[in-house]
Amino acid sequence: MDAGGSGWADCTLEDHQAKAELNASYITSAPEEFLTAVARLVAGETETCVQFEAEPTAYRWVFYREGEDIWIYVLKLRDGSDHDNRGTGI
Repeated sequence: MDAGGSGWADCTLEDHQAKAELNASYITSAPEEFLTAVARLVAGETETCVQFEAEPTAYRWVFYREGEDIWIYVLKLRDGSDHDNRGTGI
């Protein structure tokens, strides 16, 4: 995560199969909530999520854990109050 400009953060999520780039307002507590979601996974939770607001778009990060494996889905939503099924994966 990189502070891209006044009030915005550029985020890159990458593994050996895919790469996603997005931006989000860091005026919210999204960076702290992201770290909290990761800490919950490390502590043993099997599912957690965090949302980044990109005004009006939102990016919802959904984390799933099964044993040692973790899956991350990033959904792009037209509005932050939308249900997961209204989002498109990035």
